[in-house]
Amino acid sequence: MSFNHRLENNDLNKLCSVELADAIHSMSKRAEAVITMLESEFIFKNENPLNNEIMLQALQSVRMEIIDIRITTNKYHDYQREQGVQNVTK
Repeated sequence: MSFNHRLENNDLNKLCSVELADAIHSMSKRAEAVITMLESEFIFKNENPLNNEIMLQALQSVRMEIIDIRITTNKYHDYQREQGVQNVTK
């Protein structure tokens, strides 16, 4: 499955460290936003609580962000290794 459409036009095969940091920052902020929304469902008495379907979709979006972070960092590591970067092991 390709996740390229979710990674803000970054070429995963040629990420530089600044693009990697920016991509991870964006992905983690999106995940944090969803978690904050869901958190309020459990902390505050909400007159219009989210239904189970909405909560499931919200959790799935956090899951997708986490997968994106994993894929992005793995691709970055692979690219750095292919370029012969010295601090990359294995």
